[in-house]
Amino acid sequence: MTAQSSLIDIDQNLFIFRVLHGIKLVKPKLVAQEMQTENSFSTGHTIASLSSLPFNFYFLNADGATLHMNQQCVEICGFQSINDSIGKSLFDVSNQESAAKLINNCNSVISENKIKIFEEENIRKDGASLQFLSVK
Repeated sequence: MTAQSSLIDIDQNLFIFRVLHGIKLVKPKLVAQEMQTENSFSTGHTIASLSSLPFNFYFLNADGATLHMNQQCVEICGFQSINDSIGKSLFDVSNQESAAKLINNCNSVISENKIKIFEEENIRKDGASLQFLSVK
């Protein structure tokens, strides 16, 4: 089994709900049920609707491998397509130092269980320097 085939395919129709300090992806048929829970707040967006908004977004698995990203993010990372990005990590597109710093930021959010805002620099393997304001 390849790394790519072991990844889940994210359904573009899933609704995004904020839950405590994270998110939950909910199937359309379960939205009404989810809206009745205490700790859940609907963002009003599906994965597909985020694609039209003017920012980069992506979903990573627990190992840091890409599950999905929007077209803007595909282009800024230097991938050929969304499918080309699936299963790749920051180490595939960034120099070692940049990738390690960015992953450390992700890990601090996970370990502290808090939403954080970062000013980040990513230096791609091709030498391009990218500046980001990231909400994680």
